[in-house]
Amino acid sequence: MASNTSRFRQIEGVRSLRSLALAAMPLVSGCAPAIEPYAPPVLAPPPAGRGVQLRVAFDVPSGSEQQRCWTFRLPSMQDLEVVRYEVAYNRGSHHMNLFRAIPTVEQQARRDGVDLPAETGLSGQGVECFNAIDFDRFDLVVGSQDTKLDWSLPQGVAYRLHANSLMILQSHFVNGRTQATPGDRAEVLINLWTAENPATIQHHLGAMFANNRQLNIPPRSTNVPFSRGCDLPAGGTFVAMTGHFHSRGRTFTVWDSTDGITPQNQCYRSANWAEPPFVVMDGREGRPAPVTVPRNGGLFYTCSFDNPGNTPITFGPHVEYEEHCNLFAYYYPSDPDARARYCF
Repeated sequence: MASNTSRFRQIEGVRSLRSLALAAMPLVSGCAPAIEPYAPPVLAPPPAGRGVQLRVAFDVPSGSEQQRCWTFRLPSMQDLEVVRYEVAYNRGSHHMNLFRAIPTVEQQARRDGVDLPAETGLSGQGVECFNAIDFDRFDLVVGSQDTKLDWSLPQGVAYRLHANSLMILQSHFVNGRTQATPGDRAEVLINLWTAENPATIQHHLGAMFANNRQLNIPPRSTNVPFSRGCDLPAGGTFVAMTGHFHSRGRTFTVWDSTDGITPQNQCYRSANWAEPPFVVMDGREGRPAPVTVPRNGGLFYTCSFDNPGNTPITFGPHVEYEEHCNLFAYYYPSDPDARARYCF
């Protein structure tokens, strides 16, 4: 096995844990404690002809954890060649994920009598969706775990969204012990910027979502690791990635791998659970270079956890009492009609 010495700048999360539900202050002259006000996200939509904006808003009552989903049609009757993602949401969010069903996959599902989620549109409170997305039909498009994301794809690379595609926007906010949502209100904005000249697109982006569900963190334990790999049968070049775990997460580390199971060169590291870094790999402005893996090569990743409590912590979506170990990575080239690469 090659040395684990990193070829790339290690990326350490530097933001502290989010504040508690109330920013408690001493009472003065009988006044109530000060509460952090709601600050709505601000994101101007793309100009006409250069993309679309998606928006959802919903309530997150104090003491609650909300994961809501909206099922809707892509608001475009033409295929979109997406070359830039912008995401903005207010404090309190744990993540935002956008999924799509390729039209041929949706059509086959309907022929087979599969019960696809009912369309809700983007208005209203959405529906509770702590159960996993139907990964047999829906593919990851992009995910964000920071209040702001602005990612331009490499020149000549785009992610194709098919006209009128069935899509799901998933948003997770916490307003409890581990995170706070000021004003008990959530809002998410997503800009999908399209290529000014689609004829310049030479390659299409693919998405990898690896999810280690074999988590069982013993009580009163420290630095407990869980590892697995995910390969790309055709190989490819990774241009962005981010890790995801909950508040017991200690470090999230990713290595490239020529066989998808043997770690080689470290290419991502985070110690921040609330807002882990979304690392763009383009070799510019001090950022790491893209990572190319051969056929059947891929990524190997490890999550390590501390569990100071008295009960085991197992896999699950709830931030307050369960854990995740998820890797999101983006690569090219990919067939624009191909499914996302999932490793569960």
